[in-house]
Amino acid sequence: MSVRAIILRRLVALVPLWIGITLVAFVIGHLAPGDPGNAILGERLGRPPSPHELHQFDHAAGFDRSLVLQYFSWLADAARGNLG
Repeated sequence: MSVRAIILRRLVALVPLWIGITLVAFVIGHLAPGDPGNAILGERLGRPPSPHELHQFDHAAGFDRSLVLQYFSWLADAARGNLG
């Protein structure tokens, strides 16, 4: 077996591994207690955010979309180096 074939097989095997790792990281992030909108807006505003402010933030951040769409959006951002 050539070195080129081994490298190609390893690169192909890397794709499902990378997707699995990112899926686990995404799920752990969503299982964490608390609401990210409350935490982020509370820190920015210095007070608890109103329900309207929370709704606006959730819409702007994409938290009101399905988990599947959130995952693929997060995955695309992660591929560009944005892990936040």
